[in-house]
Amino acid sequence: ATVFNGMMTSLRNVMNELVREDMFDKLISRNGLTALQLAQVLDLFRNEITRLDIAKKAANHVVNPQHAMVHSTKFQNSISAEEYVGVMAAQTPGR
Repeated sequence: ATVFNGMMTSLRNVMNELVREDMFDKLISRNGLTALQLAQVLDLFRNEITRLDIAKKAANHVVNPQHAMVHSTKFQNSISAEEYVGVMAAQTPGR
């Protein structure tokens, strides 16, 4: 929880979404996420294309990807939502 809270604080302090995305990519490389934590990260990104990119980068770090499929509702574009579900469905739980 401490690591995640520190990551979220760092991400919130970056106003530019592209810089935030790059920072997330570096921060996630050594950490796992729960589906609930992924939802909080996705909420930091307004642009749906960027949000989908974040989900793809985070997918293999989500420890319970089957629970993360519910977050497809965060995408207004049905194609993006479908792609998100496909990415999460392809993950192996418990990684």
